[in-house]
Amino acid sequence: MHTSAAHQKTPAKQTSSGASSGCFPALVFKTPANDPDSLDGRWCDDKTEYAFLGFSYEVSACDLLARSTRTFANIRNNFNGRYIRLYGACDKSSPSDDVVEAAYKNGLGVHDLIWFGYDGDNKWETRRDALFSSLHSNPKAKFITRAVQFGSKPLVDGVLPASQLAAQVKAVQDNLAGLKIFVTVSDMQWSFQMNGGAGLKVLDVVDVIDAHMLPFFSGNTTTSAFSFPLGSRALRSP
Repeated sequence: MHTSAAHQKTPAKQTSSGASSGCFPALVFKTPANDPDSLDGRWCDDKTEYAFLGFSYEVSACDLLARSTRTFANIRNNFNGRYIRLYGACDKSSPSDDVVEAAYKNGLGVHDLIWFGYDGDNKWETRRDALFSSLHSNPKAKFITRAVQFGSKPLVDGVLPASQLAAQVKAVQDNLAGLKIFVTVSDMQWSFQMNGGAGLKVLDVVDVIDAHMLPFFSGNTTTSAFSFPLGSRALRSP
């Protein structure tokens, strides 16, 4: 469950004043018949980006377009979701174009992902470059991609030292500057305080802070049937 996107920096001339204005991805937004040609006023204002926003979405199965289209329609129409946050990776092909098409059709914003995985290899670099290629070549990508994340939990897992991760964040920011896509990391809350607070170097450079409720990490989630009630209770907690 994606629960918050508190933006730290907002590129100029790309936000509308509120979710009631038909900005993207407000619930009143309707996908236009013609593709947009400008980001001016497209994204909803940061002040409307809080509380329940959508779901995390696993992509490692690789059978994306048909499945994503169905799932994203369900998220939008039955749960009033506004965003999906990607999780995992498909190395057989870049999943980004399929995700973009399904999200665009259903009016969902995307928090895309540079996936490190858990094997300690350098595949994340190939995934990063494939994502760059997709975001720059797909004309719809910048209109639905709100952020790109480094994940999952690179600080907790020690994938890169904090200073190197911060440098990677800056490099991706430079690459995506023309697309006005935010860059952040997906990590545990306390990860930034590890190693004497070294992770604060990363917080200093990210564009947006995402807050995720992940009920499947709970010891009480013995089956998937328990996940949704746990998430619902967490959302209602003060």
